[in-house]
Amino acid sequence: MHHALRYRLLSIAEDWYCALVPDYHYTRDGQAESRFSASLRSGIKRIEKNAAVRGQVRMWAAYLRRQEDLIGLGARVLEFGQLVTFDTGVGIDDRAWSTDPEAVAPSDDADEWTLFEDE
Repeated sequence: MHHALRYRLLSIAEDWYCALVPDYHYTRDGQAESRFSASLRSGIKRIEKNAAVRGQVRMWAAYLRRQEDLIGLGARVLEFGQLVTFDTGVGIDDRAWSTDPEAVAPSDDADEWTLFEDE
């Protein structure tokens, strides 16, 4: 198992943001994808809780903000800032949550991601 990251660059009100979605990549030899990858990934996502996902988002954010040039390109083309946080006056009705993890799992098709429902 390898930690992986799905991301999407979003332009909002003339600023750019990067939506981070932690993921996993399962291999059979460290490189080639395991034939059980889909079921293994689905299984771990069913048992993950909010704290685990939040920890992975923070890990990826720290990784993206690091200053060293790991691939020898010299000047960085893209730089990342701190994670964006905000307060909202609306909460989530826990009773409305599905007990089926597949029903609330994000789509694997990154082209369908939006920040707001009406986009």
